[in-house]
Amino acid sequence: MLFLSDGSTHADLVAMAQEDYNLDMNTESVELTYSLQQMAPYLPPIHVTSDRQVRNLLEISKTHEVRLAVDDLHGSLLVNAETYMEMMRQLHAVYGEWLLKDGCWNFVVDHFKGARMLFLSEGSTHADLVAMAQEDYNLDMNTESVELTYSLQQMALDLPPIHVTSDIQVQNLLEITKTHEVRLAVDDLHGSLLVNA
Repeated sequence: MLFLSDGSTHADLVAMAQEDYNLDMNTESVELTYSLQQMAPYLPPIHVTSDRQVRNLLEISKTHEVRLAVDDLHGSLLVNAETYMEMMRQLHAVYGEWLLKDGCWNFVVDHFKGARMLFLSEGSTHADLVAMAQEDYNLDMNTESVELTYSLQQMALDLPPIHVTSDIQVQNLLEITKTHEVRLAVDDLHGSLLVNA
């Protein structure tokens, strides 16, 4: 059992796992992931790669039971944590790309890159969402190279994804996530990310 406080960092979590499981103290060799029961079965585990992702994990653990998988890249271990969550919209991010095939738009997931959990509050901005994707996937910090899009399940298959280009569009997205499942693609113009809300 690992105990994290609100100020816990990614380095703290890695150090706890390394100490408790006698793992190699090389931080790069430890991978921390988790998944939630309500996630779609085709989504890969969510990777915890930054301090912000640790804060997200703490928020999730306020309302959901979470099993943290600790992998030293030679084997893996499960760690139980309990969770509670505030009034924030959670989005599952998955790397991949949009493809137009036979007149229909489809998203192809890159399972190697894994998933991340993003949290947006009512005051979140376009810059906030771009920064989260850039940090979690180590994307180029040049904001101009990042494109945010999404598609709704009830949209016609031949309609291209909807572009999120401003703070107002982010607020619209937050409203939509209250009643609809949303898949948000974040494209670094070299690849894409898909986010489920």
